[in-house]
Amino acid sequence: MVDVRRHSAIITRHVKTLLLRPVPYSWSAAVLHILFATAISYGMIFPPLPPSVGMAILAVAAAIMAVRPEHFTKIEKVGWVFVACGLFAVEMRSITLERNENEREQAILRKNERDAFQDIAKGIRSTVTTAQQGFDATAKRMDLLTTLSAEISAVRSTGKDRRCQ
Repeated sequence: MVDVRRHSAIITRHVKTLLLRPVPYSWSAAVLHILFATAISYGMIFPPLPPSVGMAILAVAAAIMAVRPEHFTKIEKVGWVFVACGLFAVEMRSITLERNENEREQAILRKNERDAFQDIAKGIRSTVTTAQQGFDATAKRMDLLTTLSAEISAVRSTGKDRRCQ
């Protein structure tokens, strides 16, 4: 049977040894990592940064990483990788939220344009209907005028009024 207490004591001793081991980490790297971690936290917790701000901050971090790579310890290099990944995540969040907001705005604009177009189409239908009614009324009057004109012509040519017959 496995002795749980003995194994937990061994694991605890190894963890303590690991945690108490001195870490080769410079103050300048610590300060920079804290500043970048603050920017990452702000970008992930608070309202999103405008797109490209995360990439601009990442560019600054990349410049620092490119200029001083020989001065960094392995742990500092790992810290810079985490900074780069965090800033990338902030930028992706900003882009995604911006895209979603833009899609919502575009959907509203399309709906408003569609509604406005429907109003225009209704107005055109109404105008066409009114114009058709006016045309029909004019056509009826023209038919009446044509009939009267034909009767007047018949009276003049025969000298008889058909209404009197």
